[in-house]
Amino acid sequence: MLRPHGKRWHVSCLWAILSGVVALLAARLPFVHTIELKTLDVRFRSFPAPRAVRPDIVVIVVDKESVERLESILGRWPWPRDAYGLILDYLQAGGARTVAFDLIFAEPDREKPERDRAFAEAIARAGNVYLAAVFHQKAVGPETSGAAPQSLDPKAAQAPARPQRFEGVTLPLPEFLAAARGIGAITIDPDEDGILRRVPTTVSYRGRLYPSLPLAVALAEGMVAPTGIGAAGIRNRLGRVPLDDEGRMLLTWRGGLQTFPYVQAWRILRSYGQIARGEAPEIPPEVFRDKVVFIGAIVSGAFEFRSTPFSRVFPGVDVNAVALDTLSSADPVRRLPEAVNWMLTVGLVGAAGLLAGFFPTLVGIPVAFVGAGLLHLGAAFWAFGSHHLWLDLLAPANGLALGLVAVLLDHYLVEGRARRRLKGMFSQYVSDAVLEELLADPAKLELGGTRREVTILFSDIRGFTATSERLDPATVMGALNTYLTRMGEIILRHGGTLDKYIGDGIMAFFGAPIATPDHPARAVRAALEMLVAVDDLQEGWQRQTGVPLKIGVGINTGEVIVGNVGSEQKKEYTIIGDPVNLASRLEGMNKEHKTQILVSGATRRRVDGEGIEWRAIGSVRIRGREEEVEIYEPYTKAPDVPVASA
Repeated sequence: MLRPHGKRWHVSCLWAILSGVVALLAARLPFVHTIELKTLDVRFRSFPAPRAVRPDIVVIVVDKESVERLESILGRWPWPRDAYGLILDYLQAGGARTVAFDLIFAEPDREKPERDRAFAEAIARAGNVYLAAVFHQKAVGPETSGAAPQSLDPKAAQAPARPQRFEGVTLPLPEFLAAARGIGAITIDPDEDGILRRVPTTVSYRGRLYPSLPLAVALAEGMVAPTGIGAAGIRNRLGRVPLDDEGRMLLTWRGGLQTFPYVQAWRILRSYGQIARGEAPEIPPEVFRDKVVFIGAIVSGAFEFRSTPFSRVFPGVDVNAVALDTLSSADPVRRLPEAVNWMLTVGLVGAAGLLAGFFPTLVGIPVAFVGAGLLHLGAAFWAFGSHHLWLDLLAPANGLALGLVAVLLDHYLVEGRARRRLKGMFSQYVSDAVLEELLADPAKLELGGTRREVTILFSDIRGFTATSERLDPATVMGALNTYLTRMGEIILRHGGTLDKYIGDGIMAFFGAPIATPDHPARAVRAALEMLVAVDDLQEGWQRQTGVPLKIGVGINTGEVIVGNVGSEQKKEYTIIGDPVNLASRLEGMNKEHKTQILVSGATRRRVDGEGIEWRAIGSVRIRGREEEVEIYEPYTKAPDVPVASA
């Protein structure tokens, strides 16, 4: 006997809370954390940061086309340094505010040293150039013998709790370093799954703190003050960008590749030449007025591709542009504090357990937990899309899943095996009303086998086998499932039992497991309603398959053996007997008699009135039977077929 609703609510709630705690502890595992990061990627792709990118950031790229177009002039890649000097002069003439190179200039030009001198002079003339440095875990050579210049003031900037420490550095050549306004680190490590989501803002080298290239530019631009660099966040003009314990910030993605304006390097150099010849330039220098310009290479072998939430191939120069945009943004991604996440997860899972305790059924329990999960999923996506707030998804989802399993297991163990077995056996065969009657009084069911008079219904789609052979499987299954679902609903609504689906055919019977005296009338009314449903489905069926939907139905009444039949591994509740075969034969004879429903005389004699008209077809001989069988076609003039109460 079922317990009153709500009697075990405290048990369900306790199981749910314990499940939430287990899920939170599991969330600390690296692979679980990686999956959570994957859900963050989905949110970024679904809701890129709503604010437009900074219009004053431009990316100049040396791409494959640039190398190919200028190979006859500059030679093969890498280009001589004085080519970058020409680009710097062009940007200076246009009034670029800051220029940052995402390129390493660590090796001298041994063939023509004057090219390096020309580049150094161009850097000095510009006066606004930042160069890149690569930091290494271990010392890499004599260039690391001294500390890199221009470290952050330790009295102003705070180091993170666990800064990334390095013992080696690859710096630009000394003449470039002396001419540049500053340097910045471009050392970046992806997350455990190889996806780049966070970048360091500072690095620790031999006890001193150095900025990343984007942070160096942000400091030069005045977007960030040295005193604004804290251990847990960086204050900019508009707010605060949170950092993790290693001083890394989550990048605020506003799109995929080329989110920022891209300019090919060869176009800049051609425009330079056009001005020198007195021609109108393709790209006027004024395009770069008051712009922050990042210069990098996306030639194969010249840079390291990064995998990001938006692309498997993402250039480092774009990453630096995104990082600068993030450092100056008012809408960085913020994650709830760990304590708040714990309370949210435990509260959510506990509430689902509480709700399940008051509806302790095999439907009510999943609805409680799945409903809570969908509610949290919607809230998480809304919070991210509207406020860039990162709510954990995996820990609550795992907690709800574990809680669902725990509460269902508890329900299973205390509800009684016989009742569950009965419900599992008949839930797909009979209507809910019949099922509830069986559950209330299982004595009405005789699973061991008994003789009983029932009415059998067979139906089949005309020509479906030939039609299915020329259609793709997805179309076939979609159309067939829609049809079978509708027909199954009708049979159940009239109190029938769905025995089985045989391809596109249906076998059902009326009068078992619950005895109903009017089972012949129920079967005939169900068949008539199936014809009405065929008309409703006709348009969609023809649109999917290209042929009209036509069915045949055969109905017969007789005494059969009903019960559980099968092997030790699998059994099913079904019927056996000659009346079953006759019903199947009648269904097949519809084509011969140009009818849609054929009913045997045994059934016809049990159905009188109720708005059903009859047309006598005659007596026919059925193969394997000595006596002829009278057959009839039922029809109705009423627009609606009356439904029997189950």
